[in-house]
Amino acid sequence: PDEIAAVLEADGLTGDQAQERFGRRDTFELAAELYARVPRRHPEPPPRTDPWAARPGRFVFRGLVFALPGLGYALGAPFLSGPPDVLGLPAGSGALTTSALVGWAWNQALAHRAYTR
Repeated sequence: PDEIAAVLEADGLTGDQAQERFGRRDTFELAAELYARVPRRHPEPPPRTDPWAARPGRFVFRGLVFALPGLGYALGAPFLSGPPDVLGLPAGSGALTTSALVGWAWNQALAHRAYTR
């Protein structure tokens, strides 16, 4: 009730005005009446969602997106046929290594994005 009286007085309601308008001795008596009139009910907490509820479409899509770098390996495989390069590695090893590094970075970025959502 004291906080209500403080708000009433901060809004410019004086003890005389409380007596004239509302028939109360002062703002504290008016605040006590206002406090008594308002029912105090705490809202029910929202229903908890089941963290284990599966949404197959979302997981299938995420799996396909995470498997996308594998497409780079499949596309890079034809480059491995041929004579060895300068370092003695199969031809196209650089392209396959680059594809692997880009794929790892891609998966890390997607995993971070999925984690922060």
